[in-house]
Amino acid sequence: MGGALGNGIDRLWLGEVIDFLDVHWYHRYHWPAFNFADSAICLGVGCLLLDALRRSPRRLERPQDERP
Repeated sequence: MGGALGNGIDRLWLGEVIDFLDVHWYHRYHWPAFNFADSAICLGVGCLLLDALRRSPRRLERPQDERP
């Protein structure tokens, strides 16, 4: 949530999202510029996906005595 909020604030306040890291390696290789907010969004989504994959089907079912 923090990464998405940071990108939204940058977009509204400055009209663009600021890139914080622009990495060059020996003036030959260039890694695409990215910002910490994008990294936080990707890590958060990755953690949610891992958590969803780790849950057993038994944990996702409702107990039988619980009725809507």
